Amino acid sequence: MTTLPEHAVLADFTMDLDELGPDLHTEARSVAGRTRHAQDAFEVAVILGTLGYSDQRARELGCRDVFDLAEKVMSLLPLFGGPADERPVGIVERSAEDTPGPERMSPGLLLRSVLYSAPWIVAVVALVVARVSFWSTITAQQFSTAISLALFVGLVVTGGFMQAFARRGVFYALQHNGPLLRWTLRWTLGVGLAVLLAIVGAGYVVLEFVLDAYTPAANRSFLLFGISIGVMLLAFSPLYLARAFWSVLAAAGTGGLVAVLGGWSITEGNYLNLYTAQWVQLGALWTAVLVAVVFDVRIMRRLGAAPAGTTQPDARDVRSPRLPAVVRAVYVYWLYGTGFFVLIVVDQMVAGGLWQGVFNYNGYYELAVGTGLLILIPTLTYATAASYLLPATVQREVRRHLVSDSVGINRVLMRFYVRHVLLTLLVGLVSGAVLLAATDWLSTASLVTSGLNRVVGIYVCALVGYLLLGVGALNSGLLFSLGQPRVPALAVWTGVGVSLVVGLTLSWVWVPLPGAIIGLISGSAFFAVATTVAARRMFRRFDLSYYGAF
Repeated sequence: MTTLPEHAVLADFTMDLDELGPDLHTEARSVAGRTRHAQDAFEVAVILGTLGYSDQRARELGCRDVFDLAEKVMSLLPLFGGPADERPVGIVERSAEDTPGPERMSPGLLLRSVLYSAPWIVAVVALVVARVSFWSTITAQQFSTAISLALFVGLVVTGGFMQAFARRGVFYALQHNGPLLRWTLRWTLGVGLAVLLAIVGAGYVVLEFVLDAYTPAANRSFLLFGISIGVMLLAFSPLYLARAFWSVLAAAGTGGLVAVLGGWSITEGNYLNLYTAQWVQLGALWTAVLVAVVFDVRIMRRLGAAPAGTTQPDARDVRSPRLPAVVRAVYVYWLYGTGFFVLIVVDQMVAGGLWQGVFNYNGYYELAVGTGLLILIPTLTYATAASYLLPATVQREVRRHLVSDSVGINRVLMRFYVRHVLLTLLVGLVSGAVLLAATDWLSTASLVTSGLNRVVGIYVCALVGYLLLGVGALNSGLLFSLGQPRVPALAVWTGVGVSLVVGLTLSWVWVPLPGAIIGLISGSAFFAVATTVAARRMFRRFDLSYYGAF
C-alpha cells in the first residue's frame, strides 16, 4: 500500500493545485519509479532528462523549463513514497546535521590538509637533520643521477595508478562494498606494482647492459630505489583514499626516524659513507612501507564493512565489473596523475642533458628547483582545504535557493571559486616571498641548501613555476568534483609538451639551465591558465555544471 511518509501531512506541501498547474502526477509517478528518495530538485531534473523530458515538453506542461518542472514534481513525490520504514537501497542513514564535508576554512582543516604532504615534509626534515632521507643525501655524482632517475620513474609510473584507485575506490567505499573495493585495489595498485617492476627492471637492463651508462653500483641503486620509492607511493594510496592523514604521518614519520637515527650513526664529522647511507635510505623506505601496509589492512576493512544493521554480501555472490568498462571510466584520471608528475620532472631531465640525449644530475639546478618546490607545501595545503569545502557549500546553497533560481546559485558559487583562487595565489606569493627573503640564510644554514645564493635566478623562476602548478592543481580538483576530468588531463599533458619543447629549444640555441627553467614556467603557466578558464566557465554557469555532473 502506498502511503505518505511518517509525520507528513498535506499541509507540508507548499504548492497548492493552482500553483501546480497541469496534472503532473504522471511525471511524479515516473520519477518515483526511479527513486523514492530524491535528494533535491537537481536530481529530479536529471531523472526527468533521462526520461526524455526537454524544455519544450516542460513548457507544454505549463512550466518554464525542466528545472521549473522538477521543482513541481519534487513537491509531489511524497505522495508516491514507500512505507515509512522502507530504507532506500544502498543508502546509509544520516542525521539532519550531517554534511558531506567541512563548511568553512578552519585551523583543523588546514592541519589535515598539510598532512597530505607528510611524506615530503618528513623527507625534508630528515635530510636537514641527518643528511640522509628517503631518496636524498649528500652523495657523489653517479649515485645522485641514478637515484634521481629512480625517483622520476617511481613518481611517473605510480602516479596514474594512484589516481585511478582513488577515483574507483571511493565509488565502492561509499557503497561499503568490500569485495569490489578489494577488486579495485588489485586491478589498480596491483597492476601498478606489476608495471613498476617491469619498467624499473627493464630500465636497469638497458642502463647496465645496453647503454653502459653509469657504474654497476649506480645502476643497482636505480633498480633498488626505483622499486622501493614506487612501492612506498602505492602503499600510501589507501591511506589517502580514506583521508587517514594521521596514519600517513605515522608511517612516514617512522620511516623518517629510521633515516635520522641511521644517518647519525654512520656520520663521522663531515664524512658520510655513501654505500652505507643507501642501506639506511632503503631501510627507511621499507619501514614506511610496512607501517603503511599495517594501516592499509585496517582501513580497507573499515571502508568495506557493512553499515550497522546490514550484512555484507558474500564475495562469491558479487559479480566483478567488466574490466574494459572500468578502464574507460578511470583512464582519464590515470592520464592526469601520470602527466602531473611528468610536468614536475621534465624540466629536470632537460637540465640534466636531455637535449643532448643523456641525463646527468645537475647539482646547482636541482638545488634551486628542489628548494623552490617548498612553495608547494603551503600552496597545495590551501588548495586541498579549499576543495574539501565545495561539497558542503553546494549542498547549503542548493537548500537555500530554488533550483530555478540559477542566478543566485551561480553568483554564490562563482564568488566561492574566485575567492579561493585568489587566496591560493596569496598563500603562494607570501610563501614565495618568505623563501626568497631567506635565500642567504638557507645558503649558510645547512649543507643541503649550501650555495643557493649562486642560483637565485633559477630559484626565483622555480618559485613562480611551482606556484602556477599549485593553481592548476586547485582547478583540477574542482573540475574533478564537477565531473570534468578531461580538461585537467589535456591541460597537464599539453603543459608537458610546452615545457619540453620550450626547454629543449632554448637549451639547444641558448643556455641549458635557463632554458629548462623557462620551460617549466611555460608548461605550468599553460596548465594553470587552461584549467582556470575551464573552471571559471563551469562556476559561471554552476547550475548547468552541477546538473551535468550527475
